[in-house]
Amino acid sequence: MKFSAQKFGTGPQSFPRALRWALLSVVLGSLACRGESEVAHAHPPKSGKGAPSETPRKPEAKPPEPPAAASTQARELSWRFSGHPSGVEQVRVYIPAHAAGQRFPTLIALHGRGESLKGAERGSEGWLLDYALREQLARLQHPPLTRDDFRGLIQADALERINRSLVKEPYRGLVLVFPYVPDRFRGESGWGEAARVAHFFAHTLWPKLREEAPVDGNLAIDGVSLGARLSWMVGCAQPELFRVVSGTQMALIEAEVPYFVERSLRARKRNAKLLFRVVSSDADVFQPVSKALSEALRAASIPHEQRRLRGAHGYRFNRGPGGLEMLLYHDRKLRGLAIISQ
Repeated sequence: MKFSAQKFGTGPQSFPRALRWALLSVVLGSLACRGESEVAHAHPPKSGKGAPSETPRKPEAKPPEPPAAASTQARELSWRFSGHPSGVEQVRVYIPAHAAGQRFPTLIALHGRGESLKGAERGSEGWLLDYALREQLARLQHPPLTRDDFRGLIQADALERINRSLVKEPYRGLVLVFPYVPDRFRGESGWGEAARVAHFFAHTLWPKLREEAPVDGNLAIDGVSLGARLSWMVGCAQPELFRVVSGTQMALIEAEVPYFVERSLRARKRNAKLLFRVVSSDADVFQPVSKALSEALRAASIPHEQRRLRGAHGYRFNRGPGGLEMLLYHDRKLRGLAIISQ
């Protein structure tokens, strides 16, 4: 199905496509240069083990002991894929603390362009370090959350709703996957580059996760800014792989909206249960385009969810409502639970 730019209100542009992409690169570059702050690491305490031994007086058969409630502390893995054609050279994986046999839904979370410029090893730490996700995970395990946890970017009534919901349904945890995102995926050629990343996720990364991590088979993909753009492209290239395809503060220009809608339609034909999700914030520079994308998806009868949070495009948002919303949403959605409304 073909969609014209005029149909979705994007109209012919009065300047060349190359110039539009140059402008988008300037916007992304300026956002990537915003300041950062150090984030404390949360490391689970190590526990020792030991059990008293008993020596019987005579060789009598002892009754079988009940199995121990084995558990594993939260841990992080780092996988290297040097020279892979997708450009994804480094992947970090967070595995929550869990009992023997316990499995979790999985979320692939993609960072923004600021971390792309730091290289594969450092960039793959974007969510855990630069966006303070370790800190957010620790807070979710010890509610109630405070306004400071959201960096002040939340209304009192919304915070109260979240804490009430966490009392009834605590955060259970996700296997979190953080691939390095190279600084690519712009223009029409970006779809071909994204298809290579999608192939890597489907045929290399996901099989490795199923073999080495306690995953339950439910998979979602999300990201912020450039990562949100790639998240949507990957989801459209491998729709059978995912239950949810989401993008937060997506780096997008209005002229691209019809192409994203057309690709979304193709993806839904391959996976009728696939859910799209558009997340923006009130002071985000890309908020008008996120709104246009949501309206175009609705006009094309493509089921999706839309969420508008508070905050601008930058680290404060990522370290506050951006990261917490992402964790809470996918923790519930992939388990079929009610979603918390901010």
